[in-house]
Amino acid sequence: PFDFFQGFGSYWEKQGWGRIGHQLEDLFKRLFSFLKEVYPENASSVESIMKYDYLNNQRYKPRKPWWDSFLDSSERAAVYKLLLENPLAAGEAFASLQLQEKELYKHTVVEPVQMMKQDGQWVVSPGYLLANFDPAGAGSSLFFISKKAIQLHI
Repeated sequence: PFDFFQGFGSYWEKQGWGRIGHQLEDLFKRLFSFLKEVYPENASSVESIMKYDYLNNQRYKPRKPWWDSFLDSSERAAVYKLLLENPLAAGEAFASLQLQEKELYKHTVVEPVQMMKQDGQWVVSPGYLLANFDPAGAGSSLFFISKKAIQLHI
């Protein structure tokens, strides 16, 4: 851990970030920038875990996420179509929410990920992270949808 934080601190100083203010999104961006440079072979896995962490700790749907990889509109539409037609694709807990189309679009975020959390363990499994944000600001609930489920549905 010491070597990691020493390296991150040196990278931080080299970038000149010590002299500017930092929003939460900026901190995630900067950490990811460092991790991509130092561990490029793990970038997609790291990004998946960081997206999970970020969305899991938000009370409201974020307006300006820190990541650059977004779904294109046709892929997003395919995910939402599946969720509307078969909410169990995201699991029983998601299906029990009984979200209508308007609520789904208004209160959720869907992002591509390369890893999913299953039974408390991270496994490499391409798919989508679905974050549902409680309209009252109580926080988020996260669900995973496998890429395979989308492909079977199309």
